[in-house]
Amino acid sequence: LMRIMMNRRARLGIKVNLQARGTDSVGAYVDAVTPGGPAARAGLRSGDLITTVGGQPVLQPPKPRGRGREPDRGTSRQSLPGLRLIELAARLAPDDTVAVEFRRGKERKTAAVVTQGEPEFAMEGGPPSRPFALRFFRPDPSAAGPGQAVTDRFEIHSPGDFLPGSPLADLELTALNPQLGAYFGATDGVLVIRAPAESGLSLQGGDIVLAIDGRKPAGPTHLLRILRSYEPGEAFKIDVLRNHRRTALTGKVPVRP
Repeated sequence: LMRIMMNRRARLGIKVNLQARGTDSVGAYVDAVTPGGPAARAGLRSGDLITTVGGQPVLQPPKPRGRGREPDRGTSRQSLPGLRLIELAARLAPDDTVAVEFRRGKERKTAAVVTQGEPEFAMEGGPPSRPFALRFFRPDPSAAGPGQAVTDRFEIHSPGDFLPGSPLADLELTALNPQLGAYFGATDGVLVIRAPAESGLSLQGGDIVLAIDGRKPAGPTHLLRILRSYEPGEAFKIDVLRNHRRTALTGKVPVRP
């Protein structure tokens, strides 16, 4: 028996322009707000400059990517407050009420934004299966444009394509767009959002998977196909970019219990 459930993940309803601009010394520039979305209902408008989210300043630089290492040069052409805003928003849960401080002209304002859920499907089967989640984001054509942060979409495949009950089912991946690539210092590869310790892959969130035994993944779905080509217990080499440094890991698909 398999149950299909729909969960939700948070969004603010804000479109951020990631092109560097003169207002970056003040805050993250709001390129647009989704009509009827959380930010719009709280009173935010296009052109506002967000300064803090939940008490956390967006002017705080990204965490260091390596000891003594300078931020990647690619981010010099990006809005660091915009990147920081995306980072803070990713930590929110659906239906959170978060204080957003912003500047509108010379005025300082605070809005209470109630986050809204984005659809997420999960399938759960009885033993010996394990629960797994399959996430996707609705396309927003108006979000496409130079410098805008647009989340890459997953394609929805049949459950069998994702091997319900497999340790790989809990692996969360996304493709790189130019903004994410500049932020993480990569031009190609697949970004790891979350990798459970029991996956046996030696991966962690923030890794960029460049190749597996020399095979370069074209996207998240391709990466999963490569991983599924190995037998349980078979070892393989994973080339990743971690903290802006290239390193080689040894991965192994664990044997199902």
